[in-house]
Amino acid sequence: MNYDLMRRLQEEPSEEHLWDMILSYQNIMFKTYSGLPFTYEVRNGRNGEYTKELWIDRREKSKSLAWSSVKLAFHNIKQTVSLKDLKMDVRMMKKASPSMNSM
Repeated sequence: MNYDLMRRLQEEPSEEHLWDMILSYQNIMFKTYSGLPFTYEVRNGRNGEYTKELWIDRREKSKSLAWSSVKLAFHNIKQTVSLKDLKMDVRMMKKASPSMNSM
């Protein structure tokens, strides 16, 4: 596990940094929200480069997750976090400035 990659992704969220993290955490055991264990891997294509498709291994069957789905989730998270941060900033400003309480 590469903590420098994680810090870089947190400081500068980008698809490139996300991809680096995905590659570094292959074959690490994770758990689903309900506690079921799984791992994933990114396979090499015919040209020797990664296919940008995650193969999720649970039990006896593997399922694939396309990079486009990962990117969509990543951008949705970035929007949600940005909105959450914005709401938090507004609340903090309201507490600091009584004149904003009318907003």
